[in-house]
Parts: sequence; C-alpha cells; structure tokens
Amino acid sequence: MLCWHRPRVGRSLQCRLFIAQDRRRLEVCRDRTSETRCLSILLGVSLRFVMPRRFAPASLAAPVGVVLVLASIALFIAAVRSFRAAGTPVPGDQPTTTIVRRGPYRFSRNPIYLSFYGFQLGIAFWTNNLWQLVALVATVLLIALVVVPREECYLESRLPATYLPYKASTRRWL
Repeated sequence: MLCWHRPRVGRSLQCRLFIAQDRRRLEVCRDRTSETRCLSILLGVSLRFVMPRRFAPASLAAPVGVVLVLASIALFIAAVRSFRAAGTPVPGDQPTTTIVRRGPYRFSRNPIYLSFYGFQLGIAFWTNNLWQLVALVATVLLIALVVVPREECYLESRLPATYLPYKASTRRWL
C-alpha cells in the first residue's frame, strides 16, 4: 500500500513516497532478493540450453570468468565479515542494528549486491553464455530500481542519525 507522508528534514525524494508496511513485511521483501538472484542465474542457464549464444572469444571467456567469480566470493566474504564485526545481522529477515562503514562498505553502500552481480557476470564469462548477461541486466534493474530504494527508505527511517551522513559520503555502487 502506498501513502504519502511528511518526510523528515534531509530525507531523500524517493522516500517521500513511503511504502506503508510493517518492518517484518519489508524484511521479508529484502530476503526475497536471494530468490531473485538464484532465479536469474537459473534463467540464464535454462535459456542457454534452449538457444545457446556466445558473446566472448573462447580463449578469453573462461579466465575472465574465473577471476570475476573468485573476486566476487572474496568481496562477499569481506562484506559478511564486516557485518559480523559490527554486530549487525546479515540475513534480510532480521532488523538492521547499525550502519557498517568498514571493509568494502567504505567504498560502496551495497557490496553484497555488487558481489552477486560480479558472480553472475563471472558465470556468464566462464560459460560464455549471453543469456546469463541478459538475465543479469534484468536483475540489476529490478534490484536497483525497486529493492535498493526500499532498503534505503527503511534505513533512513530506522537509523537516520547514522545512515544519512553515510549515504551522503559513500556511493551506492562504486
């Protein structure tokens, strides 16, 4: 249900249209991004069997893919360690307790999403599968235009004193 509300000073324009739902429903929505990411990879794999399409030279595809997959796994591990060191839960079905500013969160507000994007891009290269790239683009658009703005509204309302300065000083992606 969408409703207008009077924003606090400093709240972004996208949060002026507030998604009126209780905390639990928002966190369930945040947790569904895992399902979306898995379905995106499965869609790319499935389409490859129906209509195989390559996009990179074979000699380049596998090495680039392996590097991207390994770098993405390392980024994910660093992001999760930063969350745990700060004492805030990683799963999206639990409330955020603090804003993490260490590790990869110094450079990006969304390193876990970036690690997923890099992982799927690495799989696309490794398997030389154009459909994996198409599925990744659709997933990036969904997460960037729907999920991340909702999460930012949630963080602005839950931890405004720490999130707003962090948001002003750190890029959303890179």
